[in-house]
Amino acid sequence: MKRIICLFFGHKYSLAQKLTDHSRRICCTRCRQSFAMNDDVRAVLPWDASFHRLYESQGVKIEYQTWEFSGSPIKAQGEQP
Repeated sequence: MKRIICLFFGHKYSLAQKLTDHSRRICCTRCRQSFAMNDDVRAVLPWDASFHRLYESQGVKIEYQTWEFSGSPIKAQGEQP
């Protein structure tokens, strides 16, 4: 039901983690969907395992909040970190 509300009225974004000076990970507090946000190209894309691997390969420790989805997207998709 909450995803339908976000579909009609938009997401309710909250900062989950600052990744670099120009990028961050944001989440919708309503539907719990996670997004990657880049200020340089003004893009907001759904967060997935490829973003997780990209930022971890650059030395960024990804920290998931307790109110987000449980576990990391890599584990949720059955992949190994």
